[in-house]
Amino acid sequence: MLSIKYFKKFQNWTVTEMFARQIMRLRGLSVERASAIVQVYPTLRSLLSAYEDCDTEKERELLLSRIYYGVSGKTVGPAISKTIYKLYSSDVLV
Repeated sequence: MLSIKYFKKFQNWTVTEMFARQIMRLRGLSVERASAIVQVYPTLRSLLSAYEDCDTEKERELLLSRIYYGVSGKTVGPAISKTIYKLYSSDVLV
């Protein structure tokens, strides 16, 4: 069982910070990319709502791909976008 001490270290984090930390656990997702994503979708709920507004599966997979990050103006890209979509659309947790 987890102790109260364990949870106290998270008590000052915002929902946006928790969401950013969660997606930063994905391979290939840098702090800059995560920051750019949470600027557009500050919470998981806002991202899930955006997925619901998409008409096709392909549109959902590419939703995040055109978000720009960093001084070079690179995009998040289709691979990361698809990975995040699959993570949050899966019925099975691994």
